[in-house]
Amino acid sequence: MSRLVGSLAVYPARALVAWYLLLVLAGTGLLMLPLCRQPDLAAISLGDALFMATSAACVTGLVVRDVAEFSLAGQVVLLLLIQLGGIGIMTLATLFLVSIIGHQTLRHLAAAQQAVGSDLQADLRVLLPGVVRVALTLEVIGFVTLLIARWGDGPAVEIAWWALFHAVSAFCNSGLTLAPDNLQPWASQSLVTMPIALLLIFGGLGYPVLVDLFTNVRHRWPFFGWRDLSFHSRLMITASLILLLLGAAMFLLIERDAAMADLGLGQASVAALFESATARTAGFSVVSTGGLSTLTLFMLALLMFIGAGPSSTAGGIKVTTVSALFLYGLSRLRGRHQAAAFGHGIPGRAVAVATVVLIVGVALVTVATGLILFFEDSRLPYAETGPLFIEVLFETVSAFATVGLSTGITRDLSEPSRMIIVMMMFIGRIGPLALVVLLTPREHGPDIKYPEGDLQIG
Repeated sequence: MSRLVGSLAVYPARALVAWYLLLVLAGTGLLMLPLCRQPDLAAISLGDALFMATSAACVTGLVVRDVAEFSLAGQVVLLLLIQLGGIGIMTLATLFLVSIIGHQTLRHLAAAQQAVGSDLQADLRVLLPGVVRVALTLEVIGFVTLLIARWGDGPAVEIAWWALFHAVSAFCNSGLTLAPDNLQPWASQSLVTMPIALLLIFGGLGYPVLVDLFTNVRHRWPFFGWRDLSFHSRLMITASLILLLLGAAMFLLIERDAAMADLGLGQASVAALFESATARTAGFSVVSTGGLSTLTLFMLALLMFIGAGPSSTAGGIKVTTVSALFLYGLSRLRGRHQAAAFGHGIPGRAVAVATVVLIVGVALVTVATGLILFFEDSRLPYAETGPLFIEVLFETVSAFATVGLSTGITRDLSEPSRMIIVMMMFIGRIGPLALVVLLTPREHGPDIKYPEGDLQIG
């Protein structure tokens, strides 16, 4: 056992895979218990339990069974999977190891860097409890806000459970809801949708940004300023705001007279803002995704693929990846060799890592989409499959980015296709970068340098 624990501490990427795999397997076993399903429903199959456990633990939100089909015990299991998957079982495990040993080593710091994006000067005994406190604080605030917003809509116990489930699911960017029609019944109630949207945004910023914000507010308020934040925090907040507003504007422009025709301009604007926020983080929706246009689905797929921040509860290739590549491309177009923002240059190593993450993300989505299309319509002509391609692409990106939005084809997929979605959710949760680290062999000796050859590009 000590050898196993030591191995996990030495190789954080392996630890990330191991812990999430154990979490998924444990959740699968629990969800199959008769106690976890409604008494009048048939037994939950292994495939369905595995899918739902993976969706919850990897905070995705795609479903093959409605959450309402599970008993209160089953819903509690799903909520625990969401919480442990969102905060990060690696965070809790590293905190546990440090608490036992009483001091931190480079191995523990490396594990924490994978879990919460800390640097090698961080004090884990301060950082990791701070991460948990920040997460629980925001969830409690969200719970109280949602409880007040929906107070009087039904029995107090049911409303309290609804508020708790959705507060945790929102901050952890899960997208699992207790109602089959998601949040569509509250599309016109901004007191319900806006707190959830804010929880999505905060959960998607990433733990480094949240800790930076909370630390500055706590120690420098009211003299806290924009320049007091780290470069990473400023870039994340700025890029996230741009993506949020751009996505909302596009959604409103395309769907104002279509999917949102029955909403007033103010309500439609709020709904568009909500959909833009949820597309990069979670599978909540106030508008039926299956009723959106192909252009809107394509735009949402791009937002989902980008995702949110590193070390956050969301997936995707991450906002910083796209920001680094965009700034680098912009600098090269201007004849400069270094990408920069806010008076800080972006290291070439960061651009190289961003390039690898982008390539891996595109490759994974491409292969998964091709495989699902092969299993679903390999022998059917295009005229008979209709919009299946965009639906499969949307579903695959949603799984990879751990978002959970779906056009409604999840339940209709064959078992092989469902297993591909399960693998994409799992890979998306550990992250493309962790996957690269996991599969990259250790370096042995100096790199071999070859003479450069002429290559025409573009």
